[in-house]
Amino acid sequence: MTADDEYKLFMEKSGRFLEDAEENFSKNYLDIAMFSIYQSLDLFLKGLLISKSGDFPHTHNIGSLLELLKEFADNVSIGLINRYLEDYSLEISMITDAYTTSRYFESSYTLNSVNKIIDTVKKIEGDLSV
Repeated sequence: MTADDEYKLFMEKSGRFLEDAEENFSKNYLDIAMFSIYQSLDLFLKGLLISKSGDFPHTHNIGSLLELLKEFADNVSIGLINRYLEDYSLEISMITDAYTTSRYFESSYTLNSVNKIIDTVKKIEGDLSV
């Protein structure tokens, strides 16, 4: 599989996980929605890294992926990423934590917080789309 094929696959899966998050949100399955939100953003950022560098790190930390993406970004994208890391630090932490907590532990999220996080992921993915 070429890097371009892998990029397309990651972007397609990212979109499907975001759809899954919205569907689970509508059913009030907030822990599953949070896991899908994580998967969407994780695959999206790793797809961008594949398109820029041909590879991606095996980490589950969304903040680390954003920091690494800055190494391959233009000045406008670096500014956006820095703004996301500052303005959405709480949401990014919650998304990263959801990778583990929503799968293995009892987790409690509010409709409002999950809705805000879905909107945040849509913004990040929309702004950084190649």
